[in-house]
Amino acid sequence: MTTENSLHKTDAGDLETSTEETVNADSLHPAGTVAADAETTQARIRTLLAGVTSKEQLEALMKELPHTADAVGMIRENLPVGPERARILNFATEILLDGWKRNSGKTGKIATLLSQTRENWQPTAEVADQLLEACRKAMTKDDVSRVATVQPLAYALGSLGHREFYSEWLQTTTMKPAWRETDLKRNKKYYASKEGKPRENQLAAIERHLNDANRTGLLRAHDIGLLFQIREEQLDEGRGSDDPEVMRTNALLRETVDVLEAHQQDELVAYIRQHRTI
Repeated sequence: MTTENSLHKTDAGDLETSTEETVNADSLHPAGTVAADAETTQARIRTLLAGVTSKEQLEALMKELPHTADAVGMIRENLPVGPERARILNFATEILLDGWKRNSGKTGKIATLLSQTRENWQPTAEVADQLLEACRKAMTKDDVSRVATVQPLAYALGSLGHREFYSEWLQTTTMKPAWRETDLKRNKKYYASKEGKPRENQLAAIERHLNDANRTGLLRAHDIGLLFQIREEQLDEGRGSDDPEVMRTNALLRETVDVLEAHQQDELVAYIRQHRTI
C-alpha cells in the first residue's frame, strides 16, 4: 500500500497549536442518535468501513468518534480484510498528512489507528521521511500540543525500522517534563471510557504491552515516559514504597529499564536511575 500525498517541506511541523476535537463518545450516528447497544454500533461501523471509497468518507466517520481506546479499538476491530483494509489505511495516511498541513486535531486518532494496524501499514519511503521530519520538528520546538499524534506515530515508525528516531522519541517523552506530563494527560483521556480508574487502566495497558509477543526489541519500552510520570504523580501524592500501586509501577519500571539497557540506551537509563529509585 502506498500513498502519493505529501507534506510541504516548509510546513511540516511549523504549525500553530492544535486542539483535539470534542466529540460525544456515544454520538456515533450523523444526526447524533445514540446507538441502541454495542452490537448495533459495531454493525454500523463495520458496514460504514466496508463502504469507504474515499478519504473524505473515512474522515467523516473518524470525526464522529472520540479519541479513546474504545473508539479506536472499534475502528481497528471492524476494518475489512485484504485489499479493502489496505485502501482504508492508505486513506488514513492521506488524512494524517493533510492534518499536519492544516493543523487539524483529528490527526491523533488517525496516528493511533495506524500504530495499531502497523503490520498492514506500508507508507512509501518518501511519506515516512516526511512524517519523521514533522515529528522531529515538533520535538525540537517542544510543540507538546502534537503529543497525541507524535506518540503513536513514533511507535509506528519505530516498528518500520526507524530506530534512531525512535530512540530520540523515548528520550524526549521521558527526559522532557512537559512532554511526559502532556502525554500522561492524553493517556488518561484515552482510557477514560473504560471501566475502572484511569491509572489502573494505564498500568494494565503497560503490562499488556510489555507481554505482547508482537512488540519486539526496543518497542517494548514504548511506555517508559508514562511510567516515569505516573511514578512522579505517586510521589506527589505521598505514596510510599510499600503501596501496592507503587510496587506495581516500580516493577514495570524495572522491566522497562532492562529493555532499555539491553538496547544500549545508556543516556536514558542514566537519567532514569538518577531521578528514580526503582
